[in-house]
Amino acid sequence: MTAIILFGTMIVLLIIGVPISVSLGAATMASLLCFDVPMAVVPQRMFTALDSVSIMAIPLFVLAGNLMTEGGISRRLVDFCNSIIGNIRGGMGYAMVLACAFFAALSGSAPATVLAIGGMLYPDMVRLGYPKERCAGLLTVSGGLGPIIPPSIIMVVYCTITNSSVGDMFKGGIVAGLMVICIYYSNKEKWPKNTERTSIIQLAKHFIHALPALFLPFVILGGIYSGLMTPTESAAVAVIYSFIVSVFVYRELHPRDIYRILLASGKSSAMILFIIATSTAFSWLFTFSGIS
Repeated sequence: MTAIILFGTMIVLLIIGVPISVSLGAATMASLLCFDVPMAVVPQRMFTALDSVSIMAIPLFVLAGNLMTEGGISRRLVDFCNSIIGNIRGGMGYAMVLACAFFAALSGSAPATVLAIGGMLYPDMVRLGYPKERCAGLLTVSGGLGPIIPPSIIMVVYCTITNSSVGDMFKGGIVAGLMVICIYYSNKEKWPKNTERTSIIQLAKHFIHALPALFLPFVILGGIYSGLMTPTESAAVAVIYSFIVSVFVYRELHPRDIYRILLASGKSSAMILFIIATSTAFSWLFTFSGIS
């Protein structure tokens, strides 16, 4: 009965156009009527879901992505990458998958990966002529590569429960297969590529222009690999570095734009965090009721 109310309410609300976050929360509260459990448990679970240092990386990466986009950092990085692999059809799609794979393996958070890489690459890929839907889908799937790429804790736990081979799981996770999808769709849909070969002078020009922006990945990844920073701390450093480069180096970001960027970042972060909070309450009831 609980399962029917839980999933039935959620499906009905989604069909009539209610936002996902509200649908999850409403379905959870409707299902609690079947138990002698106070409704206060829902906000408690929602608060617990967000009371985490790791979750802080999400709004920080949202802000860093907006600063990179508005300040010209992402555009220069994309132009430099495009000058290197732009002659390959769909080359920026390959770059997105690789960037997501490395970042997801480091951060362990699919939402943080989508926000960090997507905020930097997605707008400029659309600007170059890549299909919006394909870019969004590729970005969403690539963000979940963290649990797939070895070494994966989730794989080890799964193999322990099901008595499967950890080695075989790791072998299957080495090649995610997303590159094959890029090859297929880039040729089928004629994704953009450079018709003219990039000269050494043009490549050097793009490299010099992107040099301050290229330090950002080294600062973030170097800090994480060296153990000096956690992914959340690296997100904070990315915000500060993006602000300094955008305002004082590229000078494309004016201090009066900061309020607008903070407001937009706050709205995006609130939407994502609310989905995480209500989905946590939903999953708790799923386990508590014995449906699982």
